[in-house]
Amino acid sequence: MGAWTGPADFPLEGPMLAVLHGELEPHPWRDPSAAADAYGLFYARSEALGWLTPAHGCAPQGGWAMNDAGRPEDPSAWLPQIAWFQVQVTHPLHPERPLPTQAFLNCIDDVMARMGRLNLKAVQLLLPLPNLGDPARHSSVEALGVLLQGAGWLTDGPPSRSTHVWVTLDSGQDPAIITAAPHMREYMQELRQDAFLMSSAAGTEQDAPVLEPAVWDDAWPGPSKHRAAFHGALAEWSLDAVGWLAGLLSEVAARQGVHTPLLFTAVKA
Repeated sequence: MGAWTGPADFPLEGPMLAVLHGELEPHPWRDPSAAADAYGLFYARSEALGWLTPAHGCAPQGGWAMNDAGRPEDPSAWLPQIAWFQVQVTHPLHPERPLPTQAFLNCIDDVMARMGRLNLKAVQLLLPLPNLGDPARHSSVEALGVLLQGAGWLTDGPPSRSTHVWVTLDSGQDPAIITAAPHMREYMQELRQDAFLMSSAAGTEQDAPVLEPAVWDDAWPGPSKHRAAFHGALAEWSLDAVGWLAGLLSEVAARQGVHTPLLFTAVKA
């Protein structure tokens, strides 16, 4: 996973990295030597949906520049990695728009569906929270409102899809998340949404499953040290829902004074 080496006609605001864990059964009809690998498929899908920032320009809704993507070769971990995708958020977010984690994971979901049958067990995301540090965002409820309105899409389905998940937020060597976590839980309980219902008992770092960070320390305040855990019922276990939850927790964390990159991990309980 390398650093961005593309053109610099637009400001690069921070890396956003996703690592999928679980199993992928390749489609029997797909040629494993085909040129359309994870990188090529993700690039094409991001471009088709309007999220890919051109080399000389800027995506109007706030997108990303392509960095890299691939398939890991070592399946020995207790939750093997399936694939990873790395982009750069390409300009400061508008105060009315959340971090595009849901769009990012939706593009990845389309790529994985093209490659094979996905059995997703966990997702790890590097969240560039410095993008959310603009004070104008904290006086606006629009970005949060976008996410809360989107929750209706996730909950409009059979209750049987609801899945218990563990979510951890790791601020590395910076203790910011430890200070913010109790206030985040209170804030989350006050939000009118049913897409993620937290357990009444607060989760602890010791209770949550541990995934080693799949990101180099230079990209965030690593190595891992300070973590907060959240346990609850997610409306469905999908990359769409996980992306929505990552965006929501990013906004809530920023409103509680966290402005350092966070490592978000969601594990199906």
